[in-house]
Amino acid sequence: MKKYSNLQYVGIEFVGNPAGAREIDAAGAGMTAFHIDVWSPDATVIRVKLVDFGADKISNYPAAGDDSQSELTFNAVTVPAVVPGQWLRLDLPLSSFTGLASTSHLAQLVVSATNSRVFIDNVYFHK
Repeated sequence: MKKYSNLQYVGIEFVGNPAGAREIDAAGAGMTAFHIDVWSPDATVIRVKLVDFGADKISNYPAAGDDSQSELTFNAVTVPAVVPGQWLRLDLPLSSFTGLASTSHLAQLVVSATNSRVFIDNVYFHK
């Protein structure tokens, strides 16, 4: 479990150091879903973004290149709903990240909220 205080956003990279770290090939591994558990005593909106660096395996930001990304937003009226003080258990089909051109070169996970204390646990891809 990881705690973030006054969270605006946090980017978790799957690439870079340590040596040998690389992107996640969720498509090649047959993964169809992404799971993350989030708990906060004060957040009312939680956003989850996946970023794919594309076949060139490098970030082309701010130019588009072959990168793609998609963000999902959860709040009090979404299913599941964000309820302060309760776990938000997200088991998300990768197909729900409609802005992703591919899930073969996933390089980043970004979680955002608005100046909130946020705990993140159980982050994984699965079939």
